[in-house]
Amino acid sequence: MTRKDPNLGVNQLPNALSLTRVALSLALIWADPGTTAFAIIYLFCGVTDIVDGWSARRLAATSALGARLDTLGDATFTLVVIGQMLTHIHLPTDLPLAIGVGAVALLRMMNFVATKLRFGEWNVMHTFANKAAGVVVFVAIPLWLWAASTVDARAWIAGITIAATALASLEESLIIATARAYDVNRRGLWQV
Repeated sequence: MTRKDPNLGVNQLPNALSLTRVALSLALIWADPGTTAFAIIYLFCGVTDIVDGWSARRLAATSALGARLDTLGDATFTLVVIGQMLTHIHLPTDLPLAIGVGAVALLRMMNFVATKLRFGEWNVMHTFANKAAGVVVFVAIPLWLWAASTVDARAWIAGITIAATALASLEESLIIATARAYDVNRRGLWQV
């Protein structure tokens, strides 16, 4: 008779949270951004993103699978939210926003492909800059969708968000180009 590990369920908590973020992100497709339902689901997506990594480190349950599930959760959430934003873009007023978001998305995809070609894996680094950019995006999107009623406010929110994500993406590009080995948890360009 095999004995069950009593910590097995607890050790799977981070992965379960990442998978929950994927499901919640997909639920955002059917939620109108102006509703309470969207706000609650959006908030829970953010909470699961914070708690999955924290719980993995706290429970000593970090793993390559967990890092991939976290990346899947982040990518699903990002794509769904960008899709929701695109339904609220007003052309030609928001054309610079559309170009900026498209340029950053292209750079992120190029980093993703470069990581696969150079290091043999599909992943996104968890640098401080990427984490900070994630926080900026997470706060900015509801501000842009709900609170920013003027074109000037929307432009400032978009500009700051695009700048933060572009800088994080450029840092990751430099790391991918110069690193000898891939480290998903590398803190930044300055870490050797």
